[in-house]
Amino acid sequence: MTTVSGLLRHLADVERTWFRGQIDGQAGVSTRWSDEEPDGEFLVSPEDSLADIIKDYEEACAESREVLLRYNLDDPCTACSSGHNVRWVVTHMIEETGRHCGHLDIVRELLDGTTGE
Repeated sequence: MTTVSGLLRHLADVERTWFRGQIDGQAGVSTRWSDEEPDGEFLVSPEDSLADIIKDYEEACAESREVLLRYNLDDPCTACSSGHNVRWVVTHMIEETGRHCGHLDIVRELLDGTTGE
């Protein structure tokens, strides 16, 4: 099931994976997905507060900005086996975030019935 909080958790995990893990090569960047639970980042329990989920996403974005301060856009990613550079990752994350903002807009429309122009 797609939820606002699940999408935010997903975005926090991909921020950390791409910026800290792939660009900066940091080992042990934790994610909520695993082989046993490939969509684990979308799961939210009753104990998870929306405020904490939003805070985690904001922290992940701040971590990404800190990583970007150490690199130029044309620098290769430290840990990208695909040969991507920093510019590719930034562009990918703009696309990824934009795509999920569209998903969030659909969820909002389903909840309040208001469509945008």
